[in-house]
Amino acid sequence: MSRLIEIVEAVAAKINESELIEPVTAEVDYAPQFDLPDMRQLHVTVAASLDPKIPAAEETPADRRLTQHDLAVDVAVLKKIDDRAEVPPLIDTAEAIRGLLRQADLGDVGEYRWTGTTVHTLCDPEQLKARRMFMAVATYHYRIHEEG
Repeated sequence: MSRLIEIVEAVAAKINESELIEPVTAEVDYAPQFDLPDMRQLHVTVAASLDPKIPAAEETPADRRLTQHDLAVDVAVLKKIDDRAEVPPLIDTAEAIRGLLRQADLGDVGEYRWTGTTVHTLCDPEQLKARRMFMAVATYHYRIHEEG
């Protein structure tokens, strides 16, 4: 299994086994597309970075015998809302996920180290106005070194 698929699945599993403010089920989706009527339920989507400015995977030599793998994983929190009063709890959910992944041991997938988070939007005002869609998106950066 590729390092990228491994880390995306590990991030989704970590979210799913956690006890966040609002129970969530994270789903892996490498090419997410949603129909608005289906968005009444909270969706947490995990994918390799979809931002063209942030590479999903980079490999560089760390030294003579180690390769450094830098991997980027997007997590989106999405829900169609009826009332702006629903926004603060959704922001809390996105923030809880950030806190979880900032300190998470990703289990049996190796010695990945969290190196940072890029928050693209905590609540996209355009989506909220045009579609009544709450959307928070963050990219989580992980690093692992391996021989070879």
